[in-house]
Amino acid sequence: MKTVFVFFIALVAATTGIFAQNSVEITPVKSDALYIANDNPVKITVRGVPADKVSATISHGTISKLSGTDYVATPATDVSAVTVEVFAEKNGKTVKIGSKEFPVKLTSVPRATIAGKSYGKITKAEIIAQDGLEIDLGDNPFVEKVEITQFSVDNTIFMLKSNSAKFTDSQKRIINSMEKGQRIIFSDIKIRYPERPDREYHLMDIYFRID
Repeated sequence: MKTVFVFFIALVAATTGIFAQNSVEITPVKSDALYIANDNPVKITVRGVPADKVSATISHGTISKLSGTDYVATPATDVSAVTVEVFAEKNGKTVKIGSKEFPVKLTSVPRATIAGKSYGKITKAEIIAQDGLEIDLGDNPFVEKVEITQFSVDNTIFMLKSNSAKFTDSQKRIINSMEKGQRIIFSDIKIRYPERPDREYHLMDIYFRID
């Protein structure tokens, strides 16, 4: 009798998807979240089920299969989380296999920094030691690198421009001549993304007081 009962439970599991949650893997490729206004690559696999028999839906937004186990998900803009549900064709029926909830985030806007700072007090030695500006990408797994194409140093008297991320000799002289308490602004900062080399983007100015 026990053997018959075990066989019955196994049969139900196979035909209805019970216990199948553990056999599903729903994995965003870039992060553990899905990002607004981005095509988020997602891997979906169901153990023991061919990829062409697997499909998925998302609670808010769109999800499309590219090929095999590769999907792309775009969450809606007005939610903080979405649920991806996975289905499989079994014995001529479409059965829900499992689901998983993911937080929805906005990607960060890159910002310029010096010695890890973008405002506040800073010494001349800290500035010069960096040799130029750097970029903090923040929470943006879709961008690995950006190029600073220009920026200006403004001590409220002179404004001098660099056509790269590095300080020019003239900029260094101005920085070294500044007194404690003076305001220094790094302005007109432009960046370029490797995948969009024909376009430049402005970043916010950063302000400091010489300490």
